[in-house]
Amino acid sequence: MSRLQKFKSIIFTALFLTSNNLHAGAYYHFVGWLNAFVPGSGEILLGSPHLGVLEAASEIGTFYAGYKLSKKSPMTLDGVPEDIPQFNRKRSRSQVSIARPLFADWLQEFGIKEHFVNTYNVYRSAAKSDGGSSGIDQTSTNDLFLAPFKPAILKDPWVLIPLGLIAAYSTYDYLATLHDGVDRVPIFTPASNYLYSLTNLGIFPVGSAAPEEMFFHGFLQNEFYQLISTPFFSIPLTSVLFAFAHEPGDGRYTAAISGAYMGLLAHMNQGKLSPGIALHFWSVLILGIEEVLLMHKAQHSLPPTGFSIQITY
Repeated sequence: MSRLQKFKSIIFTALFLTSNNLHAGAYYHFVGWLNAFVPGSGEILLGSPHLGVLEAASEIGTFYAGYKLSKKSPMTLDGVPEDIPQFNRKRSRSQVSIARPLFADWLQEFGIKEHFVNTYNVYRSAAKSDGGSSGIDQTSTNDLFLAPFKPAILKDPWVLIPLGLIAAYSTYDYLATLHDGVDRVPIFTPASNYLYSLTNLGIFPVGSAAPEEMFFHGFLQNEFYQLISTPFFSIPLTSVLFAFAHEPGDGRYTAAISGAYMGLLAHMNQGKLSPGIALHFWSVLILGIEEVLLMHKAQHSLPPTGFSIQITY
């Protein structure tokens, strides 16, 4: 038997023995945390080793492929951010392609967010069979991803009013930025402009909403609440982790505030994630619209001050 086969045998034996010796009521905690750190292990514990291996290969493979395509910089919730190329007056008429870093973003986004979804799914499946599903949303994954498009959820004042405020602020910020001027960036190729728009208006809203809410406010927040049964512990701690998963800078403060609010929504709705997912989706989409419009202006403007943008945020 090769070393790799021996290692696999030890791992599978350890997982099997552990899963059969955990006392009732603690099993789903173990499944969730183990899968969070070891992709695919949750499905193995639940009796689907082949599915676990496939999940691990998909999550790790896509993220690693995207990471290899990207410029190495600090890791964030959306992978490795990529700076937009600097404007060069000597080459102002030439178009640049940013397709490579955009594809890198897509691959990293898929790998990370697939891991979030899979972790939550095995966590709630184990909780349901373990008798600990109270406060854990059992809505199907498909329905959670479709939550932003359900009128009944969008009519909820706890969702609708914040969205109105975000839209108003985004409009003000866009006009104020145009008034102050945007730094010029190179003109993108038509394909790059299309991919940039698709990334900000499609990939990021879908990848940010349901997966992040499932992992942070469906899994982590519930686990912290089980540890100390008060939202004054679980919501702030989850919000801090959510903020530090974002890129350093002002974005962490807004992430902390938005994370706390969406954590409050989950707590108020006994663990239901749909309101937070809907708010998260449309917020990211609104900010994405502003970012795409500013990027278009930045490609055709004189270079004054203050505009700095990255592909991920």
